Order: sequence, then structure tokens, then C-alpha cells
Amino acid sequence: MNPALASVGVGAVVIGLAVLVGPPRSTLGESVSLTVAGSETVRPLVAACIESYTTKNPRAAVTVQGGGSAQGIAAVIDRRIDIGMASRPPNARERELASARGVELVMYELALDGVAVIVHRSNPVDALDLDQLRRVFSGEIVRWTDLGVAAAGRGGAASAGLGDDRIVPVARAPGSGTGDLFDEQVLAGTALGPATRRVATNEAIVADVASEPGAIGYTSLDALKQAEPDAKVVGLRGKREPTATTPTADTLRSRTYPLTRVLYLVGSAPRSSASRDFMAHCTGPANAAMLKRTGHVAMHAGLL
Repeated sequence: MNPALASVGVGAVVIGLAVLVGPPRSTLGESVSLTVAGSETVRPLVAACIESYTTKNPRAAVTVQGGGSAQGIAAVIDRRIDIGMASRPPNARERELASARGVELVMYELALDGVAVIVHRSNPVDALDLDQLRRVFSGEIVRWTDLGVAAAGRGGAASAGLGDDRIVPVARAPGSGTGDLFDEQVLAGTALGPATRRVATNEAIVADVASEPGAIGYTSLDALKQAEPDAKVVGLRGKREPTATTPTADTLRSRTYPLTRVLYLVGSAPRSSASRDFMAHCTGPANAAMLKRTGHVAMHAGLL
């Protein structure tokens, strides 16, 4: 759980799990005030970590705010918060900005997550490939019958409960790490179609898909827990994987699920004793209990 972390220069992104070089000075028993902000997907993980951390250190005051991965990384670069949350690594623009500001970003791996593609429970579609998904969200495919729903529904899309057969894609608003991964791995430079509905959170996507038979969207594993029984996960076939898979512990760790990602805490070097202590807590012994509560997947098998 604790591989060493080496500094690789100003503005560089250093990847590690519970990466603390040398024993940090403990802040246990001291008054500690920290602000954590960023990814809505990582937020439940950090909230669970805060609960156990403040039990251990009652004099600690740690606040957590959402806003998206982009906002979290930007706030660390601007030194407006102590720790960021991100569901993706910093992009080239963010790395350049960090370098220009003299900030060394340090990434702490918390867990694995999968971006699940979901449809309404009445939809007979069980699996899609990435190209079909791209064509749906770009607006090239606009009706479920174009994806074979008529045959699956035995009497057309209407008999399958899909109303007038139109596909309603639901995507995250800009600034979301979940949306960034989907854009990169699925859209691959293709723009979203004009019929795509943009919403602020993963939970909003789940709510839209669960309430609208023709909808399709994507969400994190944590937000997916509220989807049952009104929505279901669609299997995905990747470019190199002809067999459709869903996000499970095995498919995420093996990276056979096409939309696998790592969830991070984001710090800046040098780190304060309070930040180091909190990050060590979140990525140390508390990590297993934290993941068990939120339903995310440990980086390595055997940790839960």
C-alpha cells in the first residue's frame, strides 16, 4: 500500500498510493483545519475518510466540497484549497498551468472505479460496443430500432416500453472527470449530438435514465447504487475485447472493462503536516473500510 514517491520536478504529476517519503510528523491531537474539494465521484470516499479521521483526531476540522475534477485540480494549483479530488489525472493544460505557477502536483491513488453505461430497466438492450455508443451520443444513431431493439422487443420499440423509439442521451456538464473519461474513451474527439441532455451530477444522470424509458447515460459505481431497480447496466465491448463486460472488481483490476479509471486525491509539494497526515490516513489502514462503505474497488486484490 505504500510505495515510495519520488519528486520529478516542478509541475510534474507524480503517481503513487499512500505516497509519503519518510515518516510525517503526526498531527494527532492537534487542531487541524483542511479544505478538500473537487470530484463528485470521489466525494463519498473522502466523506467516509473524514468520519474515521475526525474520530481519531477530534480536534480536526475537515470540510469537503464537490464541483468536479477540473475545479478541484484548479483550486490546488491556485492554492485555494489544501487537497483536491479527481477522477482523472491532470490534463496537459493543467500540467502547464501548474508548472507556470511553480506548483508540483502529487496524485494519491484511492480506488478503482468504472463508468457504467445505463439504460431504463424496460430497455431490452444488454450490450453495446464503443462505436455504437459514440454514434448514439454524437447523434448519428437517434432511434433504438437502429440498435436492434425492435427484434429484442418482439413488437418494436414501443412494445419494449420505449415510447416513440427516440434515444435520449444524458451526459455530464463540462468540468466533470466522469464526462472527461467518456469523451476521451468513447467520443474520441467527436462532438456530442444536439439532442444530448447535459446535467450537473452523476446522480442526475441516474435519475433521468431511471425515469425515462428512452434514455441512456453513464455514471460512477457509487451513484449507480441508487439506480436499482429503475435502471440497468449495459455491457460494453471494447476495441480489443469482443466479449461485453460490466464494471466489477475483476474487470476493473484487469482493465478488461473499457471505461476503467483511478480515483485520486491531489496535493501539492511541499505538503503540510496536516495534509500528509490526512492523505496517509485515507490511503492507509482506513482505505479498506472506506471502500467497503462506498462500494468502490481497491487498487489491488486482497485489500478488502
